[in-house]
Amino acid sequence: MFYCGRIFGIGLERARVIVDGVRRLPEYARCHQVGEVESTLAGYARMMTPRELEKLAGRIRYLLDQDGAYDDEEDQHV
Repeated sequence: MFYCGRIFGIGLERARVIVDGVRRLPEYARCHQVGEVESTLAGYARMMTPRELEKLAGRIRYLLDQDGAYDDEEDQHV
């Protein structure tokens, strides 16, 4: 994680937001779209505060799981 922040010059806090955003993606998105999501978040990381980046990650998650099927699936396994 620190390595990621050093490469992009975004800092540790923003790197953590990116990692956390990817972890919160629906499982199918983590398998098929993780590179695209990481790239998008990293691209905006220098222009946004960590809080703004966190909101963007949440919006991306919503776009990939608008019907909430992922949350419903998680609830079934609890």
